[in-house]
Amino acid sequence: WFNFHLFKQAAAILTNPDLSKEQKNLLLTELKTFKLPTGYISPAWHPVNYSVTSLEDALKVVSKPWLVGFTEAEGSFYLVSKSKTRITHGFEITQKLDKIVLTAIGFILSIKVVEKKTYNTVVTTATKPISIIIEYFKDTMKGIKSLEFRIWARSFYSQAKGPERYQYLYKTRQQMNKLKIKV
Repeated sequence: WFNFHLFKQAAAILTNPDLSKEQKNLLLTELKTFKLPTGYISPAWHPVNYSVTSLEDALKVVSKPWLVGFTEAEGSFYLVSKSKTRITHGFEITQKLDKIVLTAIGFILSIKVVEKKTYNTVVTTATKPISIIIEYFKDTMKGIKSLEFRIWARSFYSQAKGPERYQYLYKTRQQMNKLKIKV
């Protein structure tokens, strides 16, 4: 919201016929000095008093189309080695700012926010949240992330067991990595 508000101000300056080129340059240069204040929270979170403490709070601000788009831009569906004989599904969204966004996403997708030294993340490799994530995003994504998601989700429900499952997931992970290289 902060950056979009600055963008709107810049657009208004650029399209104002009453300003000279020099005035526009001066005003735009001044806009570039504005920095995101420490602890800034978007006014979008006003309906929940700038705090998300439940699924109901999260759903008051975060719509499904918004979360689908955000996940297409920032989300990661992947397969991770847990041991030499075990690969599991993982999902993660990482942000340096806006922990409140991740908190809301965590409530919606039933995963916890993890605080790291320089960033926050919602991440899981647990079976139940992965199945919730698959159901939530089913038939919603567009573009290359849609293909990545479908491959990832389909492999979650593979009936293969033991060494066959490991080989299947290993090949699936290679396929997904090739997709990422091409993008």
